[in-house]
Amino acid sequence: MDDIRGADLDGPNLLVDAMEIGREDAAALQSLARECMTKEDLSARVAAGGEASASLSELLPRIAGNDESQTRTEEACAVLDALLKPLVDGAGLRQAVSRPPPGEWSSVQTATYALCSAALTAGCDLVAKCSGSERTRAQDKRAGLETLEQAELDQHSMNVLFPLLVFAFDSLRYPQLSRWHKRLAWHAATQLAKTLLAVMGRPVLQAPTAEHSLPAPRTFGRLLLTESQPVLLLTQAGRLEGDLGGLLLALSDREGATTVWTKQKQPAELEFDAVSHAVLPRAMTSVQAAAEVRQLIDEVEGCHAELEQLDELARRGKEMPLPAGGDEVRFGEELAVVAQQILRAASKLQRIASFQLDEVLREVERIEERSRRFAQDVRAQGKTDVAHPFALADSSVTLLHGVDAWLSARTWMQVAACDRAYSPGQHLMALTPAGWQDVRVLEPTGLVHRLQPLGTEGQDGQPFDLKLHSWNHAPLQQPTADCEAGIKRYRRLLKSRNASMTDALSGERLDIFEQSVPIEVAGEKLAGQVTDAKSLAMLMLQEYDRRLQGDASSRACFALVADAATGKSVLMSQMVMHLLTDVKRAVVPILIKVQQLQRRLLSDSDSEIFARKWNWVDAFLQCEYGPDSDLYRALRQAMMARRTILLLDGIDEGGEAREAVEKH
Repeated sequence: MDDIRGADLDGPNLLVDAMEIGREDAAALQSLARECMTKEDLSARVAAGGEASASLSELLPRIAGNDESQTRTEEACAVLDALLKPLVDGAGLRQAVSRPPPGEWSSVQTATYALCSAALTAGCDLVAKCSGSERTRAQDKRAGLETLEQAELDQHSMNVLFPLLVFAFDSLRYPQLSRWHKRLAWHAATQLAKTLLAVMGRPVLQAPTAEHSLPAPRTFGRLLLTESQPVLLLTQAGRLEGDLGGLLLALSDREGATTVWTKQKQPAELEFDAVSHAVLPRAMTSVQAAAEVRQLIDEVEGCHAELEQLDELARRGKEMPLPAGGDEVRFGEELAVVAQQILRAASKLQRIASFQLDEVLREVERIEERSRRFAQDVRAQGKTDVAHPFALADSSVTLLHGVDAWLSARTWMQVAACDRAYSPGQHLMALTPAGWQDVRVLEPTGLVHRLQPLGTEGQDGQPFDLKLHSWNHAPLQQPTADCEAGIKRYRRLLKSRNASMTDALSGERLDIFEQSVPIEVAGEKLAGQVTDAKSLAMLMLQEYDRRLQGDASSRACFALVADAATGKSVLMSQMVMHLLTDVKRAVVPILIKVQQLQRRLLSDSDSEIFARKWNWVDAFLQCEYGPDSDLYRALRQAMMARRTILLLDGIDEGGEAREAVEKH
């Protein structure tokens, strides 16, 4: 009321410039306000004016009395103080905004605090993403700066406080702001200045972690497996074409893992991204699968000398240089001898029924025949047109000098059916009767592990036994409390993005649940069970429940096929919203536009990430949110624990990467 009475309508003012009231209405409102003591008096005078004051009556909800204005200003000051006080006390910016608001606050204060926290958290994530980008690292390198040090400085809280202080000072001179707004601005300026004095010169504080005995962040994701456990190590070969990568069968040991055939030691610590985590619907038990892998390894180990001889002979044959003029006959005869030696060595391996050398033997026979007629072919076709006989061999002959690849291909399904057994000291996020929590492995007994909950303030819980399978645990990436907080923020973000859609004709926002997108199921198995997005979401949650019990015998993959502009993307948003309504399981739907994924995949700066990550969804999320952001780490942890439902929208929009995306 005081601001209305004292507004200078001849210059910039609150009524015309901020509230966008016409000058005539502003003058009329000011005239009435000067005759009234309270807002109630003003409301009565406007009502008494009848139809002539109709335009003024619409303005009344936007006007507050002095008492209400003072209350709102004090509440806003309290919100600002609550955000800044942890910084003065020594907390980092992320820690400060992650603290819950006081329970006695009003709903307006709580909502304002949540909005400020979300904005500051999003800002921290964006800064982390930009700091870790290839472009930023290249700029730091050209400037002679240490990238890690610069990234930490980017996260310093003073980078937020300084702009806020400037904005608060600027606000003091705006005539369009009310005097209560300016009181808030002055309070903000003084508190921000005091906070800056306290935080300047302090080191950057990292993201919050629970106060229990967790490993240092650099050890998150490490795998400590029991000895002689079969694993498939990932290489980058073929990854960008959609393949799982070149797989190498290895056995875990105290130093990481050793490949079975070439006996190469892998890095001392097995990182999560270095191992295949493919899990297939179980046609056998984990014990049976491990026994089959062990039997095959024993068979190959028993023929180690013969396999080495084959490897050497095949290498010798491939490396024999093409002859100079006049030596074609001698070259052909010598190469034929090598082929005969390969045949004799390979015939000794026929006792390994599973090795399946028949096609290899036939190919080597063809090599021997081509070697014997090499001189004749040279005379008939001309020397430059005759290829090396070994170069003509098809891919099956690579079994002779690629036993690692052969073993991996033969054991892929068995290894994918094996549950993991962890060594003492492995930190996990495990699903217990009390929910997801941090635990430490004390002792493995088969698939049953003795686990100890990691409590706060060094008070660990009582040990208990749990049978681990692929859906009730994951190697710890970050404290579970931080992961759950990140998932909660992400679910809110998904809800805001998918709750409504824009009408293409009117531009209006429409409730996503009011759009009808029917589903017709191809096949009899699900006929009648799935008719729309809700029933499909419920079916996927039922499949998730089965997996929580360790039952992965059924498939849980669905393809939605329809013409363009028939509602597939709308149905995806409906799926997200239905999955978000399930609070009990708290699964995490991850919706990815394939068009955006393929753009990242084909980017020179991001393709390296796709080549070394355990899956492309993980790689995409790292590119989107930054490798050190709380949101990315929470989603990665959820994927590792198989708590996510992946939704890929627009496979047909994959462009030149569509085939690779479908294969992956």
